[in-house]
Amino acid sequence: MNDNIANRIQCPFYVAHNSGTGNNITITCERIKTNMGFNVKNKLFFANQKQRLDFMELFCMDAKTCQNCPYYEVIYNNKYREC
Repeated sequence: MNDNIANRIQCPFYVAHNSGTGNNITITCERIKTNMGFNVKNKLFFANQKQRLDFMELFCMDAKTCQNCPYYEVIYNNKYREC
């Protein structure tokens, strides 16, 4: 993982990203729902590294806009919604 990118992450639900090739250009976020009895991951796939970096700059690296990410909203609501 590129340390420069990792140091800029602001989203609390970010887990990792992969700078691979082909279908392996990804961002992994926390699970949307936990304790389902399955090892399900919340992984976003991108067509290329530029798309992934653009998404990360918009949602993962900016504390002001990360809350606009659709994955952030769902994970946040699942973890912190009032019962």
